[in-house]
Amino acid sequence: MKIKLAYLIPFFLLSACINKQKTDEKPPPLYHQAQTVAVNTDGGYAVNQVTREPIEPLVNSLGDIILTGAPIPATGKLIHPDRVSPSRVIPAPPSGSLEKHNAHPNVHKIPEELTVIPFNHDSLNVIPIEAIAVDDSAHYILNSTGDRVKTGVPMPIQGKKVKTTQPSPSTALSPRFKDAANTNLQYLDVDQGMASSYIYSILEDKNGNLWFGTYGGGVSKYDGASFTHYTEKEGLSYNYVRSILEDSKGNFWFGTYGGGVSKYDGAFFTHYTEKEGLSNNYVWSMLEDSKGNLWFGTYGGGVTKYDGAIMPSGQASFTHYTEKEGLSHNTVLSILEDSKGNLWFGTQGGGVTKYDGVSFSHYTEKEGLSSNIVYSILEDSKGNLWFGTENGGVTKYDGVSFSHYTEKEGLGNNTVLSILEDSKGNLWFGTEGGGVTKYDDASLPSGQASFTHYTEKEGLSNNIVWSILEDSKRNFWFGSYGGGITKYDGASFTHYTEKEGLSYNYVRSIIEDSKGNYWFGTYGGGVTKYDGASFSHYTEKEGLGNNYVWSMLEDSKGNLWFGTYGGGVTKYDGASFSHYTEKEGLSNNIVLSILEDSKGNLWFSTYGGGVTKYDGVSFTHYTEKEGLSNNIVLSILEDSKGNLWFGTNGGGVSKYNGASFTIIPKRKASVIISFGRSWKTARETYGSALRVGASRNMMAQPSLTLPKRKASVTIASGQCRKTVRETYG
Repeated sequence: MKIKLAYLIPFFLLSACINKQKTDEKPPPLYHQAQTVAVNTDGGYAVNQVTREPIEPLVNSLGDIILTGAPIPATGKLIHPDRVSPSRVIPAPPSGSLEKHNAHPNVHKIPEELTVIPFNHDSLNVIPIEAIAVDDSAHYILNSTGDRVKTGVPMPIQGKKVKTTQPSPSTALSPRFKDAANTNLQYLDVDQGMASSYIYSILEDKNGNLWFGTYGGGVSKYDGASFTHYTEKEGLSYNYVRSILEDSKGNFWFGTYGGGVSKYDGAFFTHYTEKEGLSNNYVWSMLEDSKGNLWFGTYGGGVTKYDGAIMPSGQASFTHYTEKEGLSHNTVLSILEDSKGNLWFGTQGGGVTKYDGVSFSHYTEKEGLSSNIVYSILEDSKGNLWFGTENGGVTKYDGVSFSHYTEKEGLGNNTVLSILEDSKGNLWFGTEGGGVTKYDDASLPSGQASFTHYTEKEGLSNNIVWSILEDSKRNFWFGSYGGGITKYDGASFTHYTEKEGLSYNYVRSIIEDSKGNYWFGTYGGGVTKYDGASFSHYTEKEGLGNNYVWSMLEDSKGNLWFGTYGGGVTKYDGASFSHYTEKEGLSNNIVLSILEDSKGNLWFSTYGGGVTKYDGVSFTHYTEKEGLSNNIVLSILEDSKGNLWFGTNGGGVSKYNGASFTIIPKRKASVIISFGRSWKTARETYGSALRVGASRNMMAQPSLTLPKRKASVTIASGQCRKTVRETYG
């Protein structure tokens, strides 16, 4: 379907960035430079100083020509309280009866009678590690090139140090919310600066940075403000990063899916592949044990122990453990060291193998495990072991018996790819298709355990969750297959609608006054005040100038000002309403935004009447005739120097310093429209509808009016990219 680019022009939020480069000679400017126009109050300009089009007199809806550029006495029309209806006060429902969402979204009680299988220790298959002779020829594994790799004994290795290019950080855009999400879940994807939407692994380093291992995009470091990407170009051995580890010395290890292991010390990458002695180049899992050894779980090459200095010469070594040494399967998907120093290896088909340093013990379906394919392992704070399996849900092992948790018991999905225990003792299970399931063993009033599901419905970016992390600030990060990263801060939404006492469900503006009351300006239902206990409605019936409230402000004297769409501005002093419309001297009855400047003047931006200053006594109008770039002013900001900035519809931004207007000209940008996986690119001019960020009382901003579709609109200027998700129609 063709989308007309003309729909994208009005009311769009942009931010431009300038990449300053040092050079001996300044190149000619790419764009028209800012234009300064002196304020003309002596007769005014005859043509618009931006478009050069003739300026017509400003005529209000009454047919009167408005005097601009000079003070006009202004007296508001006082609406006496005795002549209007008193405001309607509706007690808010008790907090316990409010419709709250997602404190426990999709909670499932767990049956008290679980599938519990007692474990018979006598039947356990225990295989002691043999002392392998130096000239032994039976213990080996073939690598991908057909070479024999000796197993069971240390083998000297030397990593390959490669040329490393240090990448430059790129600014990250803010995380975004999924459309129609009902939980406070935000996510990062390629539009925010990620290298890939497919996230295999997540790590928080000692400095609080997050590292994301991706499927094809290398590894990305995220410091909360910018991304730094490390790929094969920078020295990484392979761009498919399945696992990440920061060791006790501060080195980073990246287990890749085809390129072995890369160590990064902050300056150089060092590669460990089959050429350097690794048993297999597909490294699925990694662990540093309590003795400082590194363990690499591979896809077909068993598990490899790396000791940085075990040989008599002090040289590092690999020791490979495979089925020949007693491992239950040569594909090791997960590794855990428990509190007793035992290592547990989750395999693809061989269940779980425990290694105590002397022997291997096998735990399979025969012993009570729910599935022999184990993707993830965790030991909780109580000493229980949890095994996330393929198609068998999750199995808990307390040392005596196995307990099974599947979809039947309330788990989101029977394939569990990742497990985390959070700081409160809850368990989180990342599943393949069922999103994330939180397990709380005593969340219900009865003390009964429960599962809570977080899926795309709750705002998760994708229901396949490969990795989970809780950061130092107790935020949760979920790495997904195709949906990037989702961040969850643990908060929930409480909904206030007409059902709870709001006057109207279309809320255009919100402010909190100095007394702690909340005011909601609605599009058709007037204004609603909420004091925490009850809702009070103010409409035309109660004295409001118009029921369509576009903008609101509380001034320094405690008066409230309501800018309306057709009824001018209404002042409310707590006792009575005063109306300021075109009859009282306002330039236009559609007031889009309101600002009180540092001198106590009020500024009203209008749709067609320019901007009006009110000093408490008179109105002064500033229009194209006085030097403003356009008479439709969408937003206002006062900067720290006292300059006023007016964002217009068609004239870019006008800065006003009290003596002149400086007009920021239009620039060219590349507009990319995405529908699903289909992209359409065009050239568009921006600057014609720029919205400048406003103060806390400037809540109203115009919206896009577009066809009924959803699109990701990316506007790029130079090296700056800004992506905005809009749901329109």
